[in-house]
Amino acid sequence: MTTRMDYAAHADDGNGMWYQAKCDTSTKEGQNQLTELSLAERIWVWEPDGQRAAPEPVVDPVTLARAALEAAAIPAPSVETNPRITTDDGVEGAAVVGVDTWVWAASDTPSHVEVRATAGSTSVSVSADAGGLSLSAPRARTRCTGWGEPWREGASREGDSDCVVVFTRSAARVPLTVSATYDIAWTSTNGTSGTLEALTTTTTIDLPVAEIQTINKPTPTH
Repeated sequence: MTTRMDYAAHADDGNGMWYQAKCDTSTKEGQNQLTELSLAERIWVWEPDGQRAAPEPVVDPVTLARAALEAAAIPAPSVETNPRITTDDGVEGAAVVGVDTWVWAASDTPSHVEVRATAGSTSVSVSADAGGLSLSAPRARTRCTGWGEPWREGASREGDSDCVVVFTRSAARVPLTVSATYDIAWTSTNGTSGTLEALTTTTTIDLPVAEIQTINKPTPTH
């Protein structure tokens, strides 16, 4: 590679081409990259044979990591719930007032995502990790410290799940918002590493909430 300062050496050379580096200086990463290229005297590059491909671009690893994460398209969480009863008026999949409704992540909800990307001479590896789900719903109490436990008929018991919502009133539809927050870390082949802003994915499902009528009998005192 030759810098722009050597232009005189190629004044009579018709079998070559100059390439100029361009950076997006509207971003901090682009400004840093332009500074690095200037210090290395690589703003201008001479390619001796004009028939060959242009020099490989110098890509900022943070920019490449962000592009790789965006391309990974981490999906919003997908969940299952229990109980899911059918009401007397035919509404299916209803939760029940005052009872723990178990919530758990379906198999297509990732806890760990890893993606790699290469541009020019730069390669990065990006890892995204989430520790569990977050729940919120109006007129409800929520508790979730993990990914939830699937309900197993005949085996699961009240209190066994780390991820539940308790509805306090019946309603035709109650929006249950489920989120997963991923911590993002990256490493590059140029020896640098770092983190990106945490990424939160969110989905909302509408659950019918029903009441179950029971008869209470006083406990005999004698």
